[in-house]
Amino acid sequence: MVIFGAAGDLTGRMLIPALYNLARAGLLSRDFAVLGVARAQYSDEDFRKKVYDDIKAYCGDCVDDELWGWFSQRFYYLQGNFDDDNLYSRLKDALIPALYNLARAGLLSRDFAVLGVARAQYSDEDFRKKVYDDIKAYCGDCVDDELWGWFSQRFYYLQGNFDDDNLYSRLKDALTKIDQTHSTHQNFFYYLAVSPNFFGPIVQRLAAAGLMDQSNNHWRRVVIEKPFGHDLESAKALNQELLKATKSRSIASITISAKRLYRTSWRSALPTESSSRSGIGATSITCRSRSPRRSASKAEAAISIMRERCAIWCPTTSCNSSV
Repeated sequence: MVIFGAAGDLTGRMLIPALYNLARAGLLSRDFAVLGVARAQYSDEDFRKKVYDDIKAYCGDCVDDELWGWFSQRFYYLQGNFDDDNLYSRLKDALIPALYNLARAGLLSRDFAVLGVARAQYSDEDFRKKVYDDIKAYCGDCVDDELWGWFSQRFYYLQGNFDDDNLYSRLKDALTKIDQTHSTHQNFFYYLAVSPNFFGPIVQRLAAAGLMDQSNNHWRRVVIEKPFGHDLESAKALNQELLKATKSRSIASITISAKRLYRTSWRSALPTESSSRSGIGATSITCRSRSPRRSASKAEAAISIMRERCAIWCPTTSCNSSV
């Protein structure tokens, strides 16, 4: 799990205690980790201390020493500014091990492959070595030779610039070959952990190259990493740009929550294009609004704002509001 804005008030008061409650109830996978991302300067240990303080503030003496020992070691921290392209490169290095953890847990489809796309010059073998180094840095001796042999052969690399139309024709050819090798059934999802100014152009070029075509029961999905626009108007504009190239159900889920007037939280994604047999299905946006009890008028204003924001992404949005 990646938490953007991990040093914020909403994370500390609501999300962190919720995760700990799942762990207390035995509902949190043993193959679980959190990477917090924010501007504040923290080490991993500083972040873990903050998590501990947040849980103590929520439930007092509920912290069990043995459970905390396991829980705390799954928290990591990455400092950076969300408008800094270098942050997303560093985030990529932290996220590749998540795929390996899925493989270790037997949760990764056998009909699975990853195609990494970036400007850097790598061969497939160079990219696989980088993936190996990322996993070793994350978990040390956790790399199993037999599993790594299977896992590594599903990683490929394509060098290019995102604004180069020729990249997308080469991408189409590469995905066709990977599909034939790994039987991915021509089901592709694209993770865009890139600078926000590339979101619209990349999706448009994917569509122009026929890579968003969902005929013959094939599915294509796009995962957009925050920030989805810098304000309401820019979010609407980006949404319209994306909808020109793809259907709303092909855009990954964006969760919006509100406290007082409103606050927003977006899910993030990996910096690769990958293909897999198992799909994520149609997505929808669910809005849950909680408003100040002191003022009914403010509550109605909050709900109105949230409905408008949800409607940006999907005309069939379901909004569950409580006043």
